[in-house]
Amino acid sequence: MAPKNASKKHQEERAAETEPLLSGDSNAVDASYGSQPVTNDAASDAPSSQAPLKPQKSKRRWPSLVAMMLLGTVVIAVIVLGFLVPPAVQTYIEKAVVLEPTGLSLDSISFTGIRARVQGNFRMDAARVEDPMARRIGRIAMSIMRTVDAEQTHIKLYVPGYGDAMVGSAVVPSLSLNLVDGKNTFIDIVTDMKLGDNGSIKKIVNDWLTGKISELEVKTATALQLKSGFIPLGTHDVIESMVLEGQSLYSTFSSLYFGEKSITKDAPSIPKYSIQHLNFHQVPLGHGDSQGIGANVSVSVQNEYPISLTVPRVGFEVLISGCTPDDAKIAVGTGRSSVIDVKPKTDIIAEASGLIRKLPQKLTQACPVSELSPLDEFLKHYLGGEEAQIFVRGKQPSDSELPEWLGDLLASVTVPIDFPGGSFDDLLRNFSLTDVDFSLPSPFEPEGKPRVTGTVVAIAALPEGVDVDLKVEGLKTQGNLFYKDKKFGELNLREWQKASSRKLDSDAKEILVEITSRVDNAPIDITDNDVFSSLASDYLFGSKGVIVHARAKLDVKVDTVLGPLVIKEVPAEGRIPVNGLPGDFISNVKPQVGNIWVRNTTSTAVRLECAVNFTNPTPYKASVPFINLHFFSGDDILGDVTVQDLLVGQGNVTNVTVSASWDPAGLGGERSRLAGRKLISDYLSGKNTTITIRSHRGSVPSLPELGEALSRIHVSIPTPRLELPGDGHAPTNTSMPGFLREAFFHLLTSSATFVLVSPLRHNTVHIESIRATAFYNHTEPVAHIEHTQPFDVPPGLSETPRLAVQWSSDSVGYDRLREALGGEMRLDAHAQVTVRLGRWIETLQYEGRGIGAKVRL
Repeated sequence: MAPKNASKKHQEERAAETEPLLSGDSNAVDASYGSQPVTNDAASDAPSSQAPLKPQKSKRRWPSLVAMMLLGTVVIAVIVLGFLVPPAVQTYIEKAVVLEPTGLSLDSISFTGIRARVQGNFRMDAARVEDPMARRIGRIAMSIMRTVDAEQTHIKLYVPGYGDAMVGSAVVPSLSLNLVDGKNTFIDIVTDMKLGDNGSIKKIVNDWLTGKISELEVKTATALQLKSGFIPLGTHDVIESMVLEGQSLYSTFSSLYFGEKSITKDAPSIPKYSIQHLNFHQVPLGHGDSQGIGANVSVSVQNEYPISLTVPRVGFEVLISGCTPDDAKIAVGTGRSSVIDVKPKTDIIAEASGLIRKLPQKLTQACPVSELSPLDEFLKHYLGGEEAQIFVRGKQPSDSELPEWLGDLLASVTVPIDFPGGSFDDLLRNFSLTDVDFSLPSPFEPEGKPRVTGTVVAIAALPEGVDVDLKVEGLKTQGNLFYKDKKFGELNLREWQKASSRKLDSDAKEILVEITSRVDNAPIDITDNDVFSSLASDYLFGSKGVIVHARAKLDVKVDTVLGPLVIKEVPAEGRIPVNGLPGDFISNVKPQVGNIWVRNTTSTAVRLECAVNFTNPTPYKASVPFINLHFFSGDDILGDVTVQDLLVGQGNVTNVTVSASWDPAGLGGERSRLAGRKLISDYLSGKNTTITIRSHRGSVPSLPELGEALSRIHVSIPTPRLELPGDGHAPTNTSMPGFLREAFFHLLTSSATFVLVSPLRHNTVHIESIRATAFYNHTEPVAHIEHTQPFDVPPGLSETPRLAVQWSSDSVGYDRLREALGGEMRLDAHAQVTVRLGRWIETLQYEGRGIGAKVRL
């Protein structure tokens, strides 16, 4: 029975394998599942001889097709989700994420780090994704996920360029972010940040601030546990890398990065700042009379970031550069800030006070490669209106509340700060030069220069905010001189000039100091002859005065509470008013010539020496070792004069020895000879005559350019009157020369004699011939003299020999002469006189009016 049953069972199983999963006859299905349910037992008890149902060939295998379609769909989904979706979702996340920081505040500072509160808005913005496929797939994926939760995370920060040093870590609490497009998630977390390798942090910060590195690669590492709803998404090891470019370590929250990224925009640099208030004042040091210089400063710092914190009091040192960039910075003073409240996107007002106790020797000591000290270099930029760089380094005071790690960090960080220079264009308010002496160089000094000596009085205004006692003890300068905005010369005082100063009482807020210095023999270099000649001309012939502008670099030796100090290259600009000369300056000179010596003569020239007296109407003094000038009649040169070792004081100047040469023919030819003859004739006739004096390239042998510059100035003066001997007759500048003192007519002998006066005290004048006619009432001839025999006119008063006279007996004038017998009458005279002085001979024309002639028998 068993084998039979087994065979039967085997047949049933085979029959079941050959039957389709679903019957192709629907009626059979309905018959099987009628009102009475069919059980499996009834089905198995059906007679085995019943023929099996055979499917019709027109029926399709739908279950197989559906299975194949589902399988294909799964394969395609796997391909899409496995190979296409992850890149699309990643692109979507990278582009669509928007993180807007709204606040960063410092909650507290601990002994290991800081606790900060970060606030912001997170959302997905699909419009930022440009790829349409990535945008659609990302939106679908994010809509399915809806939210993502991150568990509390521990983040570490590394710097690969510094041996993968761990510079910090932070604990970020759990976050839940809404991933649906356009939905905003407000983030408000408090995170604990701890410092890592303190030494590496110090080195990185200093290298960045000093410009040794222009970019910094940083790397973060964390194990991120994520879930979406109740579905865990696993733990992910995330390592992110970014490159900061810029000049500081300020961070921003402007972007969120996935994978290795580079910040293409420079990381924010040191924020813009401006010094609102800065003053210096003297403060007692608390022991004896010692004093230092205190400083108060208020700085406004631009804050563009949503950061808020309270910065406690911080100590610091102020330093400036040494002689070279490699030298250690030189500490100048110390300071301390006030508590600073930083509010989001609001300018920060920081106030601090400082103290300078003394000036280190290295600060004022000249550098080996230059004559300037580090302090000189700093002041050179500051006083020149340029930015002068200082350095600020943290220094933790003994009573500081800062944690030790923060104090150490601040003490290791040196921040360069551009200290804005001031404008000192109005430093000198008044500038005057009194008791002035000018001196020209000696002809034996090839490199000689004109020099000026005088007392300089200047009113200087101390820079705003400076209220310290500065006693000026000496000045040196190198400056340029300008007239009408054109440079004409340079003034160089290479030696220290003694100076003194005193504060002036003033109602103004500024502090005024009067500086007095005696300038001794300061050399002047004339650099533009045209401008200088214009200046000299306006000075000599103008009455309103001239203004000379001086722009100089001053070296000032001052005594301060910190000790003696030399401030070099202080820019100074001032106006030097030079009072104009009175309108009658030339006539006030009043030159007079006396005591003439004829040294030698030629047929055309006379060389002589004389003593000259004149008046100096200017307030200035002058020293002239040597000068040679030409003199002219009109445009015709007549000769030259030379003066040596001349000292010109104020007022009357007497007994000046002048060497002169009269050589019109030799210097200017026949035309000048005729002009010279006319000048002497007019001068002897008592007419008003003038001569013009000009310089030339040889006027000052060591300064040919100066002589050429002054040659453009023509100084015309009345011909100097000669001091005549005799009876004390001293004619004024407007009186007649008085060479003919008396005339006598002798009627019986038909002769005439004359009393003449010679200005020469050491030489004799020879009269070679005379042809003269005397007139009565200007037109009526009285007598005529024609004398060809030479006679001498010795020094002083002398009487001529009797000269033969031819009377004009038929004229009215002769009758009047006879009527004046025993008396005197006034006559005019025209004469042609040939005179000889040594070898020089000249024929002159004399015209006299109102000559008193005495008539004798």
